[in-house]
Amino acid sequence: MAISQWDEFTQWIPNARYIYTHDAFPGEGMPESFSTFPAYPHGLAYVIYLTSRIAGHLAENASGMFNIVLLACFGVMVGRVIRKAVTMRDPAARTPLGIAALPAPQLGWGYCALGCLAVTALNPTFVRKIVFTAYADTATAVLVGMLCVLTWMLLNALAEEESDFPPTGLAVTAGLVAMALIAVKQVNLVLFLLIAISGTIVALRDPAIPTGRFAKLLAISVVPPIAIYFLWRLHVQINGIGGEFSFTPYSEW
Repeated sequence: MAISQWDEFTQWIPNARYIYTHDAFPGEGMPESFSTFPAYPHGLAYVIYLTSRIAGHLAENASGMFNIVLLACFGVMVGRVIRKAVTMRDPAARTPLGIAALPAPQLGWGYCALGCLAVTALNPTFVRKIVFTAYADTATAVLVGMLCVLTWMLLNALAEEESDFPPTGLAVTAGLVAMALIAVKQVNLVLFLLIAISGTIVALRDPAIPTGRFAKLLAISVVPPIAIYFLWRLHVQINGIGGEFSFTPYSEW
């Protein structure tokens, strides 16, 4: 799909084209960017940049293809969540759809199909003019979903319920996903903080979860996204890059 949306022409593709052309971010001593928001995070622009370097030309539709990969990965995760919910009480049980329970490493085609349907046909935000473009909405949705699932798995692991992964590994993984979330879109910091606060509330209210241990693991998962956020803010401030979304006074809403 060729680029067609106004945000692609004004921001997303110009940002990607700039770093592909100059191998650097906009800044002091660099040519001026013709993007409307050159100070916006370049998370998806990296995908276009790396693909373009391999292809030898600006691959404008690379992020649209990348969104399909993200949705496929998230579909597998959704399938595993469905499988976990079905088999949590009775590992030998069969689902209402007649899908037999399988060992933990095996997901099965039935659950893969359910996950695929969940992220496509049954997903109200699966809109072609958003999914197959350089927009960051699909990446944001997938990363938020993954972060929610990882937080849920971490809370279950701390509550000494059955878990296939150690809590520390889950915290590190959540931190890396959150870092990608912050690098995709500036306002995603709010979504990340909402998830972290929600997990903290659950940990405080559930007596089975050791709050001290959760606090330490939360710190692990918070460091990467906060670090990448402030590093980019430092770059923008030092180089005096203008053009980004910001909160306006209430009187101007």
